[in-house]
Amino acid sequence: MMRTLGAVTVVVAMAGSVLAAQSPDPKLAATGKKLYVTYKCDKCHTIAGRGTKKPDGALDDVGTKVSVADLKKWLVSPAEMEAKLKNPPKGTDAMSNALKTKGIEPGEVDALVAYLQTLTKK
Repeated sequence: MMRTLGAVTVVVAMAGSVLAAQSPDPKLAATGKKLYVTYKCDKCHTIAGRGTKKPDGALDDVGTKVSVADLKKWLVSPAEMEAKLKNPPKGTDAMSNALKTKGIEPGEVDALVAYLQTLTKK
């Protein structure tokens, strides 16, 4: 009985850690939302119908479709991520091109990722 109870406690504790890791810090996400506006991400992306009308720019459900690691890669190494796409964007449509002039800082990347994690369809 004690072994079973101990195993259940460990599993519950691990599940709690996983869930906590998946939930972004609300203050960091709020900062990310402001940065989304500051960096004019809506020129190429859409959230809740606001922003560009480009077909591949919708971010409404990105928080459930893209891992935290891949969200970071999209912001830090977009050319690497674009290369994985079946039809990579070119020229001014490429995120790698758009981010060249932004100068997003590492802390800002974390904030933007936290915000993107909150984008889930309900």
